Amino acid sequence: MQQLAVAGDFEAVLSFGLGLSSVAGISTSAPPGTGSLILDLWRTAPPNLIWPSASLGSVRDFQHLAENGNHTWMLNARDVASLYTQNVLGWPRGDVRAVGEHVYQVDGNPGFSVTVTLAQPLGRSHTVWTVASVVDSAGSAPYIPQSKRRHAVLATIFRRQTGAARA
Repeated sequence: MQQLAVAGDFEAVLSFGLGLSSVAGISTSAPPGTGSLILDLWRTAPPNLIWPSASLGSVRDFQHLAENGNHTWMLNARDVASLYTQNVLGWPRGDVRAVGEHVYQVDGNPGFSVTVTLAQPLGRSHTVWTVASVVDSAGSAPYIPQSKRRHAVLATIFRRQTGAARA
C-alpha cells in the first residue's frame, strides 16, 4: 500500500481511498457484532485452486492438453476469467477488464460484478491459468463450483471448441 486517505464521512459512512502499486487479489469480511471491516489485499494469488482445475494434478493434465492444441483458452488469463463467469456463474458475456497483473473485474448484471484472481499453479509463464479467488461486488465469495459441475462445464467448453459430439 502506497497511500491511504479518508475520502468521505457522511451519514455514518466512512470512505477511504487506497493507493496500491499492484494487487493480486482482494477480499473483505465483517466480523459479526464488531462494527469492523477487514480488507485483505494479496500480493500473490491464494494457493487454492477453484476452476477449471482444483488440483495440481489436473493442472498438469490441462497443461499437456494445451500444449497439444486442446483447451488453449486456458493459456489466456482473460479468457479463463470470462469463461468462469459465463459457465459457472451463468452470466452472459460480460465486460472483462484487467485491474491488476493477475486480477480481472468482470461486470455481469447491471450494478453487479466480481473480481477474479487467477494463478498459474505450475509457476512459470506460458502455462495454464486457473481461478484462485472470486469476490463479488459486496466483498463476499459467490458460488464456488463442485467437482461434478466443474467437469460438466469443461466438457461443454471442449465440445464447443472442437465440435465433438457427446460421449
